[in-house]
Amino acid sequence: MLVSMKAVLDLADAKKIAVGAFNITSLEGIQAVLGAAEELGQPVILQFAPVHESIIPLKVIGPVMVMMAEKSSVPVCVHLDHGDKLEILREALEMGFTSVMYDGSVLPFEENTRIAVEMAGDWGASVEAEIGAMGRQEFSSVGEGEEGEAVESCYTDPEQARAFTGLTGIDALACSFGTVHGLYLTTP
Repeated sequence: MLVSMKAVLDLADAKKIAVGAFNITSLEGIQAVLGAAEELGQPVILQFAPVHESIIPLKVIGPVMVMMAEKSSVPVCVHLDHGDKLEILREALEMGFTSVMYDGSVLPFEENTRIAVEMAGDWGASVEAEIGAMGRQEFSSVGEGEEGEAVESCYTDPEQARAFTGLTGIDALACSFGTVHGLYLTTP
């Protein structure tokens, strides 16, 4: 069953569980993730990241993700991961994605995410946003500390996160607390 990110997060909170989120680039990937989720009877998040456009375009895999989520016996959120352009958010929402992540983390705090929240609201979809930096590309704009470590300013400030969530109305927040999506500047 196709559900929003908010519905999956509420279910996870009620069950006191974590929910897996998997970036998808193939039909076999969708089948594997949904098969495991159904076998375990647990909700899951299928994601597509624009960085995977060179492997398979959103316009090809997106409708398949939505169709298979609709047929699933467990709650499935279909999520656009790290969309940094409003056009790709709109494309995902139009094809039925129930959640989008608008990665406006390189924009000034005041500009980040409000338009994406309004857009997703038109489709009843959830919005995730990011504050801080999660990878090498972002660290390069922030700078480095001793021996390649990220400088303190790349981490999410809790007070800024509280203000940001209140200002934007997002449903989920990707926080940077030392995670870098496996793109390490030095050996961990």
